[in-house]
Amino acid sequence: MVVSSAFWMVFLLQAGQVSAAAPSYTQTYQVILRGQPAGTEIVSERTDKNGNLVSSSEHDILVSDGLETKRVAFTTELILAKGSRTPVRYEMRYTSGESHDSCLVTVAGNQLVRTLIRGSRKSETATPLQPAMVIVESNVYHLYEQLVRKYDAKKGGRQIFQAYLPPVGADIPSALTLLGEEDVATPAGMIRARNFKFEFVGLTNALLSVDKSGRLLRFFNPEQELEVLRK
Repeated sequence: MVVSSAFWMVFLLQAGQVSAAAPSYTQTYQVILRGQPAGTEIVSERTDKNGNLVSSSEHDILVSDGLETKRVAFTTELILAKGSRTPVRYEMRYTSGESHDSCLVTVAGNQLVRTLIRGSRKSETATPLQPAMVIVESNVYHLYEQLVRKYDAKKGGRQIFQAYLPPVGADIPSALTLLGEEDVATPAGMIRARNFKFEFVGLTNALLSVDKSGRLLRFFNPEQELEVLRK
């Protein structure tokens, strides 16, 4: 059987497109509230055709106030520029409920522009984009890895960063303090972990553990009785 060159050209192009779209990293986390499994965060990363890093996540959590339990599900996508890893775009979109609220952050010149949609209401704010600023959501746990990547291990101690919180539409100081290293047991075996104290300065504290690549292993906020563990 003779196969035309046109067929092979189409085949190779399609194969290249599939390969480019395949994630280079995936991870699943279990969310634990008040000692009980409450949901998951599923993360994947890929590189787009421009060389930008695209980090996507799916979240599905059961939240209870003691009287009623509600399902909260949403997706996120963060795009970081090739090389500099500065924010290009961020979107959070609720997939549970009927309103499908969303939060979109884009870069316009030297500003971050946040568009928030809640029901039929739409609001927009602009914040100056500062050097080394990172986008962080308090309940999107893999995003804390960005702060770890900026931490200067040689300098050590408590280091301050500017974290932009999309729902608030503003940046606040955040801090990491290296507490030390230890071997921790995970489903994949023993992993050497670096432990940090994390702060939204003046607001809340948590413990953050990452592996040698700076990937999240554990997030623990005792005030909220919240723990996030790599599965």
